[in-house]
Amino acid sequence: MDLHHTIEDVGIALGQAIRKRSRRTRHPPLRSQVLPMAESKAEVAVDVSNRAFLLLPREPRQRPHRQLDVSLVEDFLYALAQNAGLDLHVTLAYGTSPHHAVEAIFKGLARALRQALEIDPRQSGLPT
Repeated sequence: MDLHHTIEDVGIALGQAIRKRSRRTRHPPLRSQVLPMAESKAEVAVDVSNRAFLLLPREPRQRPHRQLDVSLVEDFLYALAQNAGLDLHVTLAYGTSPHHAVEAIFKGLARALRQALEIDPRQSGLPT
């Protein structure tokens, strides 16, 4: 299997796990994070809405970083959003290092998802 399909499959598997978890718990639907990483800044907004959508208006520069072709970031995020039912908006405000740009995107995504999937103690029962 090539790297593209491996990365896409990881996005699919994680997305399916997120969808399964989000069906079982009440959670605040929308969260966002702004994350700086050296000279890069990423803004990530996620809505666990079961309405899959990805907006990634500017990818990190296309040149490979070590073994990872950073253009695969979009493939991963698309597979994740589709399989988790996320409305996912990722904006790379600026950045020159592909490594820092990708790191900012993924750290922002992780933090926004963690918050969006936290159980809201003010709610009870299953989501409607």
